[in-house]
Amino acid sequence: MKLNSFQFPDRSRVETFSQKQQQIIVNQQQPSIPANQVTGTTGQPFVQISPQSMTISTNGATDLVGGQVQMAMTMQNLQGAAVQPDNTYVAMLSPDRQTWMIQETMRSVNTTDMTVRMVKRNQMDGEYMVVGRQTIETNTLVQPFGSDGASTVAIQGTGLQENEFQDGFRMATRATQPLTMNVDVVDGIDSSMLAALQGADTVSKSCIFRSDLSLAKY
Repeated sequence: MKLNSFQFPDRSRVETFSQKQQQIIVNQQQPSIPANQVTGTTGQPFVQISPQSMTISTNGATDLVGGQVQMAMTMQNLQGAAVQPDNTYVAMLSPDRQTWMIQETMRSVNTTDMTVRMVKRNQMDGEYMVVGRQTIETNTLVQPFGSDGASTVAIQGTGLQENEFQDGFRMATRATQPLTMNVDVVDGIDSSMLAALQGADTVSKSCIFRSDLSLAKY
C-alpha cells in the first residue's frame, strides 16, 4: 500500500492510500445546482468559490485509506465573494443531487497555499466544489432562541438551509422566497395556539416557530 497523489493544472489534488490497484477518472464541469443549497453546517448565505465543480469516478473503490480531495482558491476569488478563508469548504453533491453536503469533521483549510480539503475519505466517487459562507463569524454558527430582531434567522430562499440553536436543535428549511424566522422556547403552550394544528399536543417545553409567513410548533 502506497500513497497515490494526482495533481491537476488548477492546483486541485486527489490523494489516497489504496490496498489494491484502482482506476480513477477526474473531470471538471459546471455545477449541477447552485451553491446556496447546503446541508451539514449552519448559517447563510453560501456562495460558489471555485469556478467549476470536480467529478471523481473510480471502478468501485470503497476501501480507500485516508483519501482527500483538495481544491484551490485565490484571495481575489474570496475577496470578490466577500468570504474569509476560514469560511471555505469542499462540499460534495448529495446522492439525490439536491444539495451540497458539508462535513465539518472532514474539513481542512490551509491558508498558506490557499487550499481547502475534504479529508478522511474511504471512497472518492462524487462531485465536489468549493463553497464559502459570507459571514464574519467562522466555524459552526449557533442561533439564539428569542423573538426579537437579534435572534431572527434569515432564510435566503431558493435552497435548503440548516440552522442550529443553542440546545443543539437543528432544523432544515427549504424556501422558494426569502423570509425571516424566529424560534423561541416556552414552558408549555396555550391550547389556543394549537387550534389550527389537528391532533397536536404539547410537551413540557416546546419550540415556537414564527416567520413572516407562518406559525408552527415543535
